[in-house]
Amino acid sequence: MTRRFAYPFIPEISRELGVTLGQVQTAVAAQAGAGIVTPLFGPLMEQYGRKRTMLAGLMLVLSACLVGIFIPKSFPIFVIVIVALGFSKWLFDPAMQAYISDRVPYTQRGFAIGATELSWALSLFIAAPLTGYLLSRAGLRPVYVMLFMFNGFGFVLIWRFLQQDSSDR
Repeated sequence: MTRRFAYPFIPEISRELGVTLGQVQTAVAAQAGAGIVTPLFGPLMEQYGRKRTMLAGLMLVLSACLVGIFIPKSFPIFVIVIVALGFSKWLFDPAMQAYISDRVPYTQRGFAIGATELSWALSLFIAAPLTGYLLSRAGLRPVYVMLFMFNGFGFVLIWRFLQQDSSDR
């Protein structure tokens, strides 16, 4: 949800922020480019554990959304928020997939990873219409609030229900 919410709404976001379409597209491209640092996060996951790395990724989302909530109409802040959301995905996803791979038998692993991929894809069915509605009615602030709430709920679920892995201290 946090990675893809902006794509269909680039024109609305550019109007909201008072910048060109190209500037918003560049910010969205920078978010995608954040994926280049994914290999750097592997050692973090091994050192601090999968669960803690997932929680760190979600903390980055929550922090970025808070910044956006308090300063919603600033293009530089939008760039910071959108890039941080990209980094959070690249931090969260490998840890989540490793966590699943540690616990699911090999013969069922493809199904388990596929279910997680389907879940984020389906989340766009919720996020896209809601984002469009919120942007058209009230701007970026409620979008950041929505993302904060959904990801905060995910943070609580992971913190509360996922078991620590052997490398978690």
